[in-house]
Amino acid sequence: MAAKTYLSVIDLQIADDMARFFDDPLGFILYAYPWATNKSIQLVRLPSPWRERFNNAYEYGPDAWTCELLDDICAQIKERIARSEMPWEPIRVAVASGHGIGKSTLTAWLCNWILSTRPDSRGIITAGSGSQLETKTWPTIIKWTKLSVTAHWFDVGHWRIRHTDNLEGWRIDATTCKKENADAFAGLHEAVSTPFYIFDEASAVPDEIWETANGGLTDGQPMFFVFGNPIRNVGEFHGCFHSKRHRWTNYQIDSRTAQITNKKELTRWVADYGEDSDYVRVRVRGLFPRAAENQLIPYDVIHTAQKRAVEVVPTDPLVVGLDVARSPVGDQTVLSTRLGRDARSIPALKFRGLETNQIVSRTIEHCDGLKNKFGRLPDMLFVDVGFNPGVYDGLRDRYRGTVIAVDFGARANDERLYANKRAEIWFLLADWLQYGAIENDPELETDLATAQYFFKGDGTHKAVALQTVDQGCTQTRLSGLGRFIGGNIR
Repeated sequence: MAAKTYLSVIDLQIADDMARFFDDPLGFILYAYPWATNKSIQLVRLPSPWRERFNNAYEYGPDAWTCELLDDICAQIKERIARSEMPWEPIRVAVASGHGIGKSTLTAWLCNWILSTRPDSRGIITAGSGSQLETKTWPTIIKWTKLSVTAHWFDVGHWRIRHTDNLEGWRIDATTCKKENADAFAGLHEAVSTPFYIFDEASAVPDEIWETANGGLTDGQPMFFVFGNPIRNVGEFHGCFHSKRHRWTNYQIDSRTAQITNKKELTRWVADYGEDSDYVRVRVRGLFPRAAENQLIPYDVIHTAQKRAVEVVPTDPLVVGLDVARSPVGDQTVLSTRLGRDARSIPALKFRGLETNQIVSRTIEHCDGLKNKFGRLPDMLFVDVGFNPGVYDGLRDRYRGTVIAVDFGARANDERLYANKRAEIWFLLADWLQYGAIENDPELETDLATAQYFFKGDGTHKAVALQTVDQGCTQTRLSGLGRFIGGNIR
């Protein structure tokens, strides 16, 4: 009986400590595991300034990149607590890295921290392959769970860990990420606790799984953590660092900065393949490859065009491209302007909800503004006529001889090489970006980078189908239209 009472007192103290670590994952990790006595986990020396923060009480612990990430999570939790709003805006953290920095270990720490500090929390863990989940991710979670000071609170089973007081409602489950298994990621609704997802090797997790998981982040205090080598230039993991980076706290970690990696082997890789090779970018530097298979415009070409300084003279062609929204609801109408090779200095204008006559009016205002600035109207005004030919008609009457209709579904000028006008425009745009200057616009960058091509059986090119880039199709079509201009007037 005495022993039982003694253990109960210990558990009460542990529970009090867990409440203290609600917003302090780093504090939990240092408290919960036997850093001083278990040599098997003494692989990384706790770096400064974190060692000093904890009064030099810990010689071993997480690496610097992990401490920074955990501090970031701590700050986000405090900020949400200060708002006093429920449900929370989801905490989303994405880590892309080279090999061997300890991503699976951090996955285990996060699982233990959430389960130990948040009663009735529920999580789902997956990895890019069943083999990764079964041989690395899940065994690592079990290892650290058994090392934790709260290990006796939990029942550890095959691909699930459950709190002994609430077997169904306080748990984590591991599941494979096959597309047909997407329903297993639905329904993590914990209005008074934390629903959470952790994806290991997230670059290989199908988009359908991501979409379902996002639906489970609408209640309580949700969290979403994703880790992986940046092996693919497409997909949701790539989006965490590009088109959707405004939603994510993201880290890109060079393996050479981690304490536990084999520096000699990493140095050999760099010597064999080159610092800026895709092999080293992905496996060492934690950067996405320059170009995915069938990617028409590599990221390095886009980034160079964003930074390129170009010389222009007043007599250079002044050209405007008008991309008309498919629908006044939701889609954008965009006006793009370039002077010679400079498509950056005059920012694109974007409008939503405009009717035909309003689009015509805004375009006229823009052209008049250019006349006031440069002393002349645009030399050419290219207008997309695919969805709303009325805009072209209205502008043609005002600017006769200047307005040119562009139909992306029309036949290409060079039918030997291109399946249609869209393909031709995209390939001309890819060429123009080698010497032109563009805005540093995340939306434009994403749309340019997602353009893909393939070869038809008869040898012609065909660019990306419109629905493939539907989320950014307005800016994509604008970009193609702008380059069509570049292809005709130097």
